[in-house]
Amino acid sequence: MKNPVFLLVFLLVGIGTLYVLMQKAISEGEPGSEVVAPRADYDYYIEDLLTTRFGSDGQVLSQLRATRVTHYPDGDRAELQAPRLTTFGEAQDEWQVSAETGTLAPDAERAEDRLDLRGAVELDKPMARSGTLAVRTTALSIYTDTQEAFTTEPVSISQGNTRYQGAGMRALLAEDYVSMNDGRGIHDPKSLP
Repeated sequence: MKNPVFLLVFLLVGIGTLYVLMQKAISEGEPGSEVVAPRADYDYYIEDLLTTRFGSDGQVLSQLRATRVTHYPDGDRAELQAPRLTTFGEAQDEWQVSAETGTLAPDAERAEDRLDLRGAVELDKPMARSGTLAVRTTALSIYTDTQEAFTTEPVSISQGNTRYQGAGMRALLAEDYVSMNDGRGIHDPKSLP
């Protein structure tokens, strides 16, 4: 070899040209090339979240707590760890909702946010004369503006000495209305465990 520097420069220019051509082929989407989209990672997270929603009259409508919230820009979705939602009706009676995990995201059809809860979901309402109304299921969705909750999963509703089992339910939390799908109930004059 007469000039090793010339050979090295020629080799580097050839590699550079090959790299540029490969990048151009990928960006133009030629057959055989795949464009891999970057993974949509979260853009921020919050620990020990507490947020309060107020009505137009200044009354508290709801409070949402979570040990951690991770927000993903794709779909404006937030993943919640140990979410706890407290909703208030007209008499400021509280519904307490808790779960292991949840997802909060906008629902375009309803033009409001939807909170999807998963895991051991508990929905409790203290009743003035008859103890606590307790709803248990594995999944529950709540529309945050209208405070409508629903599930198609098996559900258990108990209050005092009465227990119902069903294949789903719908609740209007602001109106203290609960209905069950395909429900069966048991009332025992003795206290249920």
